[in-house]
Amino acid sequence: LATGADSWRALTLDQPNGSFTGWSYTINDLVEAPRQLDLTLIANGGITNTVGPLWGGLIDTVPPRVVAAASFDTANGQVSVQCSADDGYLVMNSWACTLPDAPTPTYETASWYVNTFSDTQHVVGLSAGLASVPLQNVTVQACDTVGQCSSDLIEMPGDGGLATIPEIGEYALVYQLDIPVDANYSAAQPAYTVDRSGQIGAFDRVAYYLELDNGTQRQWVYVSMDAFTNNPTHIGVPVASVFEQNVSNVTVLSNVPGITTGGPYASGNIEFWNNCYTPDANSGLGGSGTSFDFDDTVTGANCYGSMQIHRALAGGGGETYFAWNRWALGGSNDDIGIGTSSGTHPDWTFAVNSGNWLTRTLTVLARPVGAAVDDSYTVTPGQPLVVNAPGLLGNDNNVINATLVVSPTRGTVTLQPDGSFVYTLTQLGQNDSFTYQVSDGHYLEATATVNLTLDTATCFVETTGDDVTDAVSADGSALQNAVQAASPGATIKVAGNCAGPLVDGSVLTIDKTLTIDGGHLPTDWLAPSQPITNQATIDGLGAGVVISITTSGDLTARGLLVTDGAGSGNLSGGGIRNRGRLALGDSVVQNNTKSGYYGGGGIYNTGWLSLTNVLVDANSAAFGAGILNLNGTMWIDQSAIIGNSGGGIYSETYLGPTAVLTMTNAVIRNNTANPGLENRGVALVERSAIVNNEADYATGGIENRGVITVTNSTISGNRTLSSAPDGASGFYNDTHATIRNSTIVSNTAPQNAGIAGVTYELRASNSNDAMTVAGTVVAYNGVLDCRGEYFLGFDQTPNTINDFLPAGSDNLASDSSCNFPAADPLLAALANPNAHDATAIAHIPSGDSPLIDAIAPGSAGCGTTVITDQRDVVRNDAGCDIGAVEATIADVQQMSRAVSQGNSYTFG
Repeated sequence: LATGADSWRALTLDQPNGSFTGWSYTINDLVEAPRQLDLTLIANGGITNTVGPLWGGLIDTVPPRVVAAASFDTANGQVSVQCSADDGYLVMNSWACTLPDAPTPTYETASWYVNTFSDTQHVVGLSAGLASVPLQNVTVQACDTVGQCSSDLIEMPGDGGLATIPEIGEYALVYQLDIPVDANYSAAQPAYTVDRSGQIGAFDRVAYYLELDNGTQRQWVYVSMDAFTNNPTHIGVPVASVFEQNVSNVTVLSNVPGITTGGPYASGNIEFWNNCYTPDANSGLGGSGTSFDFDDTVTGANCYGSMQIHRALAGGGGETYFAWNRWALGGSNDDIGIGTSSGTHPDWTFAVNSGNWLTRTLTVLARPVGAAVDDSYTVTPGQPLVVNAPGLLGNDNNVINATLVVSPTRGTVTLQPDGSFVYTLTQLGQNDSFTYQVSDGHYLEATATVNLTLDTATCFVETTGDDVTDAVSADGSALQNAVQAASPGATIKVAGNCAGPLVDGSVLTIDKTLTIDGGHLPTDWLAPSQPITNQATIDGLGAGVVISITTSGDLTARGLLVTDGAGSGNLSGGGIRNRGRLALGDSVVQNNTKSGYYGGGGIYNTGWLSLTNVLVDANSAAFGAGILNLNGTMWIDQSAIIGNSGGGIYSETYLGPTAVLTMTNAVIRNNTANPGLENRGVALVERSAIVNNEADYATGGIENRGVITVTNSTISGNRTLSSAPDGASGFYNDTHATIRNSTIVSNTAPQNAGIAGVTYELRASNSNDAMTVAGTVVAYNGVLDCRGEYFLGFDQTPNTINDFLPAGSDNLASDSSCNFPAADPLLAALANPNAHDATAIAHIPSGDSPLIDAIAPGSAGCGTTVITDQRDVVRNDAGCDIGAVEATIADVQQMSRAVSQGNSYTFG
């Protein structure tokens, strides 16, 4: 076996083809080293040959050695442990043992070890945890890889006393006092070596540990009980308090023979005072009345002193756990003892024996409770709540760290052990909370709840392009201030409800180029805008205009709810008053009003206006309650003007530029008091639905007193309440109108009023008056589909519309009043009358309707200028259908036609 030098052992070889003689080698004790086995063969003549190594490995007969040392921190009641270990020639330097409350084995690799073979040397320490432990014994063990171990026991000070108390881990040190031989606390406070009474907080139990040592003998006793006071300054030496009372749930441990240990016992009693006292029994505990014991009577103050704990026994008599007397008198040794005294007085009164002990140590402890106190904070959406240390721990007692145990449900929180945290709200609408646990590093664990209340702010603004709310307010002032401070061309993101206040009659005044972007949540500004689901509200509080755009203003906005505006003064407009430029998308203009004989309850436009996917709903005014366009230019696309009181849209040229309205894929429905659309300028209506509107004295559907072109649109279900015979229910024209490929059906008036669905008044004074109808169906409109009137001067002469409209096969009426071919168009009822999308609101021809393919390609724009229908369905399959709808195979529920053999027929 090779070590530092070879060590040879001889073998004898048998005859050829024989076997080796058996061989063995005994390893000496205390050997720990890498070894290997070689075989050298020596032939006659001295020729040698070495074979090997045949085996190599670590021979280890030495257990490791471990040495542990401890230092006792009196002030904090903790023990810090240092460990060192060595294993043969492998030495591990000293390291700080990291110890938990309950030791658990773990490995620490000896980093100096050279991996000569296939294994790695280890020593075993204790699992990671606290750098120090409470008062308890600790065993440190080291083992090598073959299971040989050694250990070292660290005994805490007290000779196994306080350190061995099972419940000690639940208590915190409050006082420690080295009791002098001759104390006199009548004139001075005790000189505690430890005083943590100002840090303890609430507690529910107290404990007293008295240790006496004369150099050859150490006595100790430990007594715990339910707290008899909530004041930590009253559980020490009673220099200014008197407690002569029973205590409950008493636990006793001691190394002094004769003391009844165990518990918890139901009751005990204490005699704590600085007074003199007599042996008279006054507490009904069965004291002697002649000897000082567990039931004495307090007399004069500040003259002797007693700190005694006893337990009266059920069968009579009692025992003393410990007593310390005469500490308020001075001039002689104090009385002190553990257990019941065998002298004259069982409670050690007049023993004058404190000098018999070299050390006298009193330790007072308390079990903390209620260390964690609930916290409350206010959260502003879009602004992370950042709370610095001590944070949650600032109002907690006797704790050193915090741990999250129940997460919030409407946000996220990052909690640090020092109590600092960052909370970010992610869901609006409700308050939030989370729960944390505190610890004092040893034994105490308690929980508390952090209540997070949403800020009363409702208006949130972001202006810098990041994910942090820049301004908040309980009204709209945050948005107002942002608008005022913004540079031209800036973008302002807004969320929540921005209600008022009014400045110069408006919530917002726009006098520069700006973008206001709603559709956001203040909890995530960087997320794509959801302008339909997350609209920001701008509220006029029923007191003024919501948004006013000056002639220099240019506003692009989306994701807004403009509501509760109320225009005042002699200007029209309730919700929005636009004199500059406004491009509004994905928004709602709702519940706004303009009083008096003015219009534009929802929107008043004298500038340039574009609406895309906008709902103008439930606004009111004398006329044009939804929108009043006066000399302005207006584009309406994929929008709906619904349920406004005072009419839907009023567009007029008046002493100024021509009012221009372009409307595509729009819905005007369920408006009241005035026409759904009244045009006194220039209007282009395409692929739209004007349905179920009602006017008091005018046309329910479209009243044209300007120039209008209507294409691929449905005018249906409109009603006039007037009985004047010159009116109309669906479409009225007294200037210039072109109607192409549209459906005008089921418009009505009061019965027997003689009012037509379509009325055309020709004025001799205006040579430009004209009305052109092509590819259109007019049907089911009360008593008359069409009516014509001729004005010559002031005379009004009713005429049939035949006088003004040329006959043609590209139109169809349900009666003969229109000079069109007359037949039942076989139309289905109006589909989806409550929709906001014009492509869904239409009358579908039945399979055998005379409207289907009635227009030849090339005629009335079929396949040339009219490519699609109201629903964007391509026309001209085998001809175009009359009306706004091009029927498809999917539309046709049933088609029937008589056929005969040998003939060809076209269906659809």
